[in-house]
Amino acid sequence: VHSFDPTMEFPETERTEKSFFHPIAIGSSNEDDFKGGDATSMGKKGISWKVRTFNTLKKEYNSINIPIVKIDIEYNEWTTIEEWLKSGALNNTNQLLVEYHFWPKYDPLLSKINAMKRWVNVLDGIEEAGFKVFSVHRNPYSYQVE
Repeated sequence: VHSFDPTMEFPETERTEKSFFHPIAIGSSNEDDFKGGDATSMGKKGISWKVRTFNTLKKEYNSINIPIVKIDIEYNEWTTIEEWLKSGALNNTNQLLVEYHFWPKYDPLLSKINAMKRWVNVLDGIEEAGFKVFSVHRNPYSYQVE
């Protein structure tokens, strides 16, 4: 099991013989100095992280077959999953667990309607890749898109 989270102030660690922590973000591009926006920086200004694509991480850690992928990447799931669908990164993955964030205000390059179109396109692409929705629930601590 490989866990990736640059927001935790925790060094790269072998937790157990089969569990590893990496202070790296998973994203849609490979960057050594990614500057997160309001959502990704968790309110911390001036923070930057090492980011790698899923395909890059699979190569770096010699893990081609990854049966279960779980992500909660604070609105970056949209561009990241777009990249995964284009690159085939989800090949050899059986389950995809995603915490989706429907926050159009964090996508300054898109109008609200275009952000919503992106969401639909990504969700359709996931289904076209062979994944099925098996559970959905609303986060009671989040707000609704208006």
